[in-house]
Amino acid sequence: MYIFQLKIIEFIQLLRSPFLDELFKFLNLFDTPIFYLILFPMLWIGYSYRFGAKTFFILMFSAIVNEFLKNIFMQPRPYILDPNVGIIHVLSNYGLPSGAAQIAVILPLLLIEHFKKKKWPIILGINYFFWISLSRLYLGVHFLTDIIAGWFIGLGLFLVYLYLFPLIEKMLKKYKPANIFWIA
Repeated sequence: MYIFQLKIIEFIQLLRSPFLDELFKFLNLFDTPIFYLILFPMLWIGYSYRFGAKTFFILMFSAIVNEFLKNIFMQPRPYILDPNVGIIHVLSNYGLPSGAAQIAVILPLLLIEHFKKKKWPIILGINYFFWISLSRLYLGVHFLTDIIAGWFIGLGLFLVYLYLFPLIEKMLKKYKPANIFWIA
């Protein structure tokens, strides 16, 4: 199974160029703690506390579920099996499911759900979903099955979020915003 999936990555990497290497390395920043350290305060302080809290909740929940599942499946990343496909290396040795693919589903759905009557979240969301997912294959950090699993898990988590967050929100209304930040 790994041989076929490595062939998919090698096929995508036939497009390699210095420009694409740098583009996809840049896109990798959207799957790092630095991105989230910038995103959460921007949303909380710069846009909307409520939307920031919702985003924080679902992305942290997604990260916990992702780490739990990676430690259950313990599937190695492509560049561990074939160092020739590794354009970058990441901290975790396990790739299934892809956390970036989970977020590539969750963030666009959050935007679409929040800005229901706008077209730009759909356009932005489709682009984010496509380019982040493709970047994981191009960089050799995920197999296609890792990404597909991440998509389905991300969708499932978003659906759970749609049900659970209104209940959590009612519970959190008892606290001041600063206290919720410190609790989290």
